Amino acid sequence: MEDFVRDLRASVRTLARKPGFTIIVVLLLAVGIAANTAIFSVINGVLLGPLPYHEDRLVTVWQTAPKRGVDREATSPADFFDWQEQTQSFEEFGMAEPWGHLMTGDLEPEAMKTWIVTPGFFEALGTQPLLGRTFLPEEYEPGAAPVIIVSYKWWQSHYSGDRSLVGRKLILDNQATTVVGVMPLEFEYPPGRDVWGPRPRRSNDRINRGRTFIFVVGRLKADRTPAQAEQEMNAIASRLADEYPQSNAGIGIEPKPEFYVSYSSSMGYATTMAYFVRTASDPLSLLPSVKAKIREVNSQGALYGVATIDQLVAKSLNQRRFTLLLLMSFAVLALVLAGVGLYGLISFITAQGTYEIGIRMAFGADRSDVMILIIGQGMALTLTGVAIGFLASLALTRLLQKLLFGISATDPMTFVAIAVLLSAVPFLACYMPARRATKVDPMVALRYE
Repeated sequence: MEDFVRDLRASVRTLARKPGFTIIVVLLLAVGIAANTAIFSVINGVLLGPLPYHEDRLVTVWQTAPKRGVDREATSPADFFDWQEQTQSFEEFGMAEPWGHLMTGDLEPEAMKTWIVTPGFFEALGTQPLLGRTFLPEEYEPGAAPVIIVSYKWWQSHYSGDRSLVGRKLILDNQATTVVGVMPLEFEYPPGRDVWGPRPRRSNDRINRGRTFIFVVGRLKADRTPAQAEQEMNAIASRLADEYPQSNAGIGIEPKPEFYVSYSSSMGYATTMAYFVRTASDPLSLLPSVKAKIREVNSQGALYGVATIDQLVAKSLNQRRFTLLLLMSFAVLALVLAGVGLYGLISFITAQGTYEIGIRMAFGADRSDVMILIIGQGMALTLTGVAIGFLASLALTRLLQKLLFGISATDPMTFVAIAVLLSAVPFLACYMPARRATKVDPMVALRYE
């Protein structure tokens, strides 16, 4: 232990005598550790971290229609119930159907995008609610008292995490609907919606085979593999194709023409409307007036998705912007590491050449000559790398042309700006050791070795 303490003190004294070297080493270690931590955090969250479901035997089931060039699509209610009755490979088998509810009451009317699910859905996923429970068997029956389960995000945004929400009644579609559960923070399946309700059987479930909008999830039995389940499901699909050739053989699905009707004569069609308002001033400042005018026409209508064109454009670019910012962050980090590394390399070369520098200056070499010599050594490496990178970029950026809009993959200004930036950082990394070398006393340099 005494040897360790003595070595530690010696190391601290050595670092204190060379503060510049110490700062560079500490910064290099800090950047390296931070970069590795950030990258591992992303990989752990996206690839290594456990899913919010018991994924060991969890599978999703999709239809394929090779004759129509479709590799994967949702299924129809009729096909789902046939699958559910005929399959022997799953211990739990459920589905989710996209739906919607209008919430009124104490809060401002809100059009809610929801999922309605069958028995077996939550059981297949194997996730328990954070609060409350999932649906009881009798709650799936037609005419049962309406109940819902909400997501953690919806619970926080609408009720600020009030735990008494479970058991409370909300007004959905003019019916008192009981909240029976709140799902955990990480649960979001199928993605995109924050409320789940029970789906009862309908009289037309066996008829509806032409429309495919059902998301199916299942949990395999312990003695079944995905390959065995796929073989069984293909056999079921063949039987259904023989029984219902127009829909299940991939033929006979006719595209229906689109048509438009006035809002007042919609006669039961979906009554979702989009309002477009042009303003001469800040559009958000006029939002209360716009809402008041709409309320005069339809007091029960729910307004949602209110946004300016700029906000809609920004939202559409969020994912791409995040990806590019992440790539740019890694690029800047790589540039910083390259600059620090080049600084260390030039500093080492300069230190090794201290004796040579002393001889040059003793024979009358000007300080500017020494600086040009040292900077030239580093910039020669830099410009070589920039030239190689420039040629590689000309070849590789052509692959990105389809992803670019309003700019060429070989835009001259972009190439020039990047080349200048990549040259400026190493130049500064070379300048500092060169400037320090010009201050060396020739006599001290001659005695260096």
